[in-house]
This record gives sequence, structure tokens and C-alpha cells, in this order.
Amino acid sequence: MVQTDADSYAVGHPVSITVTFASLLSGCVEPMIAHDYVIEIQVLNSSNQTVYSSGNVTGGALTIHEIWTPTATGDYTIEASSWFRLLGNDFMIKQMEASTTVHVHDPVQSTVSRLWIWAIGLVGIFAATLGIIHVKRVRKKASSQSSV
Repeated sequence: MVQTDADSYAVGHPVSITVTFASLLSGCVEPMIAHDYVIEIQVLNSSNQTVYSSGNVTGGALTIHEIWTPTATGDYTIEASSWFRLLGNDFMIKQMEASTTVHVHDPVQSTVSRLWIWAIGLVGIFAATLGIIHVKRVRKKASSQSSV
């Protein structure tokens, strides 16, 4: 399983990646042979290019915590895969793979967008207030003219 601490990040904000690997399903017994597992973590950009990678070796269950800091905006896929490997042999068999996606945005653009939304909201409130004042004046003027 691969997880991050959030789904969206600003450029330059560290992404906390947690990979949980269980070598066996519950109730299974590991055969007594000399082997280990290679756990690979890759971060891929939207062009499927690797922007970060790491590897870990374990004999059994393992939880990995890593930090990756994005330097560009976009959507990124974080993949974790486990490989079964006989000791003393380079031959590996892929066992499992898991992934998650995160979005990286420009913090300046986000701030500007929020300011525009606030500005439009304030203009809307101001326009509505002026409209209400205008309607009240028209009604007051109409009621004073009808009483004459």
C-alpha cells in the first residue's frame, strides 16, 4: 500500500510518502529459502518520466517513510512495487504494485485565485446592497407620490 499525507501540494512543499509492505498474506507461512524483497518507490510526472526513485531491501514486512519535494506543477503518480529475489541472484519476480496520485499546484497562482474569488464576492455584495438601497428609494418615492 502506498499513501501520502494529502492529495494536493504546493510546489516546494514536502510530500510524505508511506509504503507498507507485507511479505505474506495473513495465515501464510514463508518457505525456508534464502530470499529477500526489493521494494521500489517511483514518482512519475504526467509524461511518465521518473522524477524520484528509491529502493529498499527487506526480508519481511516493512513500512517505509520517505519525503519527496516537488519542483514543478502537475499531476504525479507515486508507485510502489515489490520484487521477490533469491539471494545471490539478480533474477527478480514482480510481486505487487500499488499507486496513488497527487496534484502539485503553484502557491502564488492559488493565492491570486483566492483573492479574485474574494474580490468578485465583495463586488457582488456591494452591487446587491446598492440594488436593495435603490429599490427601497424607488418604493419610498412611489409611496410618497401616491399619497399626494
